[in-house]
Amino acid sequence: MNQFIICVFIIFLYFPLSGCHRTQNKSKNMDNNSQIIDFELLQENPKSENSIRITSPKAIINPNTNDISIFDSSIEIFSKNGGDILVKSGESSFYNSQSLIEVYNKVFITLLDEDNHFIRTSSLNWDLDTSSISLDSPLDINFDNTNISSSNGLYNINLGILTIYNNNLKRNIINMNSRENYEVKIISDFARWTKESNLLEFISNNKQVETTINFLTIK
Repeated sequence: MNQFIICVFIIFLYFPLSGCHRTQNKSKNMDNNSQIIDFELLQENPKSENSIRITSPKAIINPNTNDISIFDSSIEIFSKNGGDILVKSGESSFYNSQSLIEVYNKVFITLLDEDNHFIRTSSLNWDLDTSSISLDSPLDINFDNTNISSSNGLYNINLGILTIYNNNLKRNIINMNSRENYEVKIISDFARWTKESNLLEFISNNKQVETTINFLTIK
């Protein structure tokens, strides 16, 4: 009787394992999670005019929650109003039930129609329901060869507005002879950049925005 029970157990165990073996070129079973090679996810947000595409050489899906862990991820945000965004990182996590994407490990953000517009940071949280990206780590920003250091920020995809806090801006102004003429430094409590106008507005609470001009060459 005991031998019969053991045989039945082995048979039931064999079928799910053999099923995974037949598809191991696309996915692997790892502690009840599925590993996918050459992962791609395309999703349109019905609450906005944005769509996203996530690609990665490897991703792991939890079948119980449908949450996805993504490695060396590339996330493209397409907007019908233009100004598409590309986010690259070492790792990211898609929490399906919360409509939330966490991106971390050497995050690099670029505007696809502006090669010289990019942001470096260590992590961000993206709420798909509100199309809001919370940049909750220090930011290294480059806009048109203007360098800005900020403590954190918030980007609204639908409105195309980036708000950054505790800012320190530095820019070297070059004259017609391609020589650095002077250096401009700006310190402010927060700043706002709009995609439509491509302008930066600096604001401080209950005090003046600090502006310093250092003349480098005089002719």
